[in-house]
Amino acid sequence: MAAMLSDMASDLAGMLRRRLEEDDDDETAGQTRGWIQVFSTLQIAFVIGFVLLLVWEFTRKYKGGNTPVYNGANIAKKRAREENPELDIPVCPERPTHFFGWVTPLRLIDGDKELLGHIGLDAYVVLRYLKFQTITTAFATFMGAVLLIPVYETAEMDLDESFYRITISNLEESSHRFWACAILPWVFFLFAYFRLTQEYENFVQLRHDFITNGFKGGNKQTGYTILVENLPKRLRTPRMLFGYFDYLFPGQVYSTSICMESKKINGLLEVREDVLRHLETLYIFEKQNPDKAPVMISPPYEKNKQIAAAWLGTESTMDKFLRYAKKAFFMGPPKVSKVAYLEGVLDALNGYIQGRQGELLEELGAAEEAMRGVVESRHAAPSESAGKGLHGLAFAGDLKESEVNDEEAVQQALERHLSAGGQIPASEFYSGTAPYEPVHEWDHVSATGFVTFRSFQAKEAATQVLLTNNKSNMQAFAAPEPNDVIWHDIHQPLASTEKNRGIARTASTVLTLFFSIPVAACAAASLEQIERVIPPLEEFSGNYAYTTLGTYLPTIASLVLLMLVPIVFKMSAEKFEFYKSDTAVQAIVFARQYNITLAYVYISLTSGSVFDALADIIDDPVSILSILANTIPGTAAFFMNVVIVKTFQGIAMEMCRIVPFALHWFFSRKGDDALGKRDLLKRDKLSNVEYGTMLPNFMMTALIGYLFEIICPAMSIFAFAYFFLSYLCWKHQFLYVYARKSESGGSFFFPLFDRTIAAMMVGQLTIAGFLFIRLAFWPGIVAVVLPMVTYNLGFQLSAKYQRSAENLSFEKAVYADEMAEPLDFVKFSADTFSQPALKNIKALYPNVKEGGESKTMEYAPLPEDSKNKDEARPISNPILTTDDDAEAPAHDDNSDSGSLRL
Repeated sequence: MAAMLSDMASDLAGMLRRRLEEDDDDETAGQTRGWIQVFSTLQIAFVIGFVLLLVWEFTRKYKGGNTPVYNGANIAKKRAREENPELDIPVCPERPTHFFGWVTPLRLIDGDKELLGHIGLDAYVVLRYLKFQTITTAFATFMGAVLLIPVYETAEMDLDESFYRITISNLEESSHRFWACAILPWVFFLFAYFRLTQEYENFVQLRHDFITNGFKGGNKQTGYTILVENLPKRLRTPRMLFGYFDYLFPGQVYSTSICMESKKINGLLEVREDVLRHLETLYIFEKQNPDKAPVMISPPYEKNKQIAAAWLGTESTMDKFLRYAKKAFFMGPPKVSKVAYLEGVLDALNGYIQGRQGELLEELGAAEEAMRGVVESRHAAPSESAGKGLHGLAFAGDLKESEVNDEEAVQQALERHLSAGGQIPASEFYSGTAPYEPVHEWDHVSATGFVTFRSFQAKEAATQVLLTNNKSNMQAFAAPEPNDVIWHDIHQPLASTEKNRGIARTASTVLTLFFSIPVAACAAASLEQIERVIPPLEEFSGNYAYTTLGTYLPTIASLVLLMLVPIVFKMSAEKFEFYKSDTAVQAIVFARQYNITLAYVYISLTSGSVFDALADIIDDPVSILSILANTIPGTAAFFMNVVIVKTFQGIAMEMCRIVPFALHWFFSRKGDDALGKRDLLKRDKLSNVEYGTMLPNFMMTALIGYLFEIICPAMSIFAFAYFFLSYLCWKHQFLYVYARKSESGGSFFFPLFDRTIAAMMVGQLTIAGFLFIRLAFWPGIVAVVLPMVTYNLGFQLSAKYQRSAENLSFEKAVYADEMAEPLDFVKFSADTFSQPALKNIKALYPNVKEGGESKTMEYAPLPEDSKNKDEARPISNPILTTDDDAEAPAHDDNSDSGSLRL
């Protein structure tokens, strides 16, 4: 098999080399539109893709195929099963090592239930979409080959160029054959709508199952948890938040947590991980190479002095300390042991992090203490004033009639009442009758929190109803998976992020418009136009190599530009707009990249046509529409090139993953025994799917297919090949390559399919406009009605299924609670939705292997008299301290992170 594939590759290379050495004297050699352009690109893309697949067939066998580059999904599942043997996570079967042996297990793993168990609902939605597009493009291919191509081929104009003979350009104006172009889009849409309805119905059932049962290996607690934004100041403590939702849903609250601003601690934690990673590898290196030990370094004296000051606690600015710690790896003349130096830095970091964590928890405890005494226990009997209005409250006795609705006067009365030792009944406090707000502003306590309920009924009610009418505009959303949360941005207030997001939306629109300039240049860059700008290139005209590269390179240039844009969108979503989950970031990238893709396709379509016919338009400006109608089908060749490159070259690059493999191979040269535990984890970091970048690639091909399925039916053949091969490729990647970091429950389904319906409308409007330009009035009337029908039916699909898929109905929530296992709550934890920066309040030390077992390297810390004892003191959670006469909350034994469970 290998020999046969090598012979095929040699034959293809030889054929290409012979063609490169020949000059084509045919009169069509200078043309860059049509079949010459398509076949030239097809040859290059096929050869490059074939070589990449050959490379992958060999590289995937590296280390027995058990590398995170090509087997990351199985590695992640095995790690999860080792950590928790009770998890029932299926592992994919081993792939045969012979050529194309990876296809065999793809056939064995099929069916909704089995596939879902392996890859999760997010990836399953993508595969369903690819399958949907494969079926619909196959139908379009059949429709075009059997009906449209014969209609065009036997038309009246009888064009000389064979490429245009099978496009709509071969029909004369007002030809009765345009009726085929008006009726067949209806046939295609009805078939696609039937398939869409099946997809929507299928997804709703799967989504409900995900909400109630989670996914294998996932955290069921997420299904019971909400994210609360815009908390008023009086509810910004775990106890107050618990009390408020317990007032709304008595006995249904399991735990609450308040998010803190912890950006600086997060930076220190990253530095500490780097120090630990270096130390672990250094220990191993010095043990394996005693003749080279100890490794010495010598940072500049001033840096040493400043770092030492930070160790001793005399340097109070954490930002400076962070910079000094990062420069601890500076290499210089051998004066100081690098191990001893980094141990000192680590010891300082441990003390400093513990001190900062303690300060944040003390601040949260102070906020809790400020609210203590404000409300009675939720079990207390209602006061005599309950239900009597504001004047019936004890604290309102000295309020004047004119001050009843004065918020400031009410607050002052509350302050006087509390300072005199009074209390506010819980019913009046939580209902807003006594709207007390603490005066003190806490620097790091945010308006964001998490609430975990004991039932689906309470969780669904909290997310689907208006919680309050007060000006805080408190909102509740279904919580993302803990691994999906971007914890360093979780504290960002919703109001300020909305301002940033508005600015980003405007900037994205401007970028989409300006992006048209380089895209138009790439799309319209024919050899003839380039030769007019650079006359010396004319002497190469007719050379096969020159013609081939001239048709291939513009396609590559435009696709490279598209690959760069998502990087900008992702940085904006994370660093400027502060979206709080990876799924939300990917959704924003997808939406904006889709807009760029839409602009790319339409600008390429129009700009290529305008540039091609620019001289004729200048001579006869009145006939611009007629000229464009004749030239637009010619751009089909350019878009065929785009789909061909994506099919043969893009899919092969995804399978090969040459860059991740090269990096893994480079960092594996030392061997596992020479690397510490953290270095091994960094080297073997598992890859995750970037849905925001991947999905627009599918949408681009779908949009091109919808635009040209009537104008140039041959396009459907290439679109079908792309989606069929993409389905095989991504089914393999989801099963074996990409690990699931988290699961959003198919959150991309509606954005993906709704935009697909919009893409259909774009194609329908294009063909309708084309018919009117070609003076096919009545066929144009029939065609222009279709986008309206498509919009109406698509809107009905979304209205019928989207809300019911995103949330459980109350009756289903009741049923799910009745069917839920009572033991589920035993597995819940109050710390599940606590910030990682406030967990594990303990010093960390390197972990190395000795005799096959992991061992923590505990070394002598700095002398006690040389450290800041305040920062190194044991940390206790002040929230858990209660008065003797107060009801003490039950709390997890290992919880020190500002979470509360009653």
